[in-house]
Amino acid sequence: LGLLDYNFDQDKNLITNLLSSLEEDKIDYTNFFYKLTTNEISNIVGNTINMWLKEYYDRIKNISKEDIQKCMKKVNPKYVLKNYMLQEAIEKAQLNDFTLVNDLLKIAQNPYAEHKEYERYAKPSNPNNTFICSCSS
Repeated sequence: LGLLDYNFDQDKNLITNLLSSLEEDKIDYTNFFYKLTTNEISNIVGNTINMWLKEYYDRIKNISKEDIQKCMKKVNPKYVLKNYMLQEAIEKAQLNDFTLVNDLLKIAQNPYAEHKEYERYAKPSNPNNTFICSCSS
């Protein structure tokens, strides 16, 4: 969040409210944090997240935008490998096609960089592509 002067008492509610808002509005975490980092947040909508953004902008009003962005760029990746991506790579590899394995490896080696050719992997997860598994899976 770029809170360079983090204060537990002050920021605990801010963070708790954010996590609740993301869940309630069903917003992809990785996508949200990356968009917040790059100031592209206007295309992420949700009733509770919009209320949270007002609280957040009030909180960071005395911190330089450059410092916030520099801090956030170090910890908010654009890409996070997800189960459906890995499953697709496994299925292709089983057919002796390792191109997706190599592509995902390239992304994983630098998830903070722009990979224009892999832009589809930076999009929010499709709810239809998620599944629950146990630790033993």
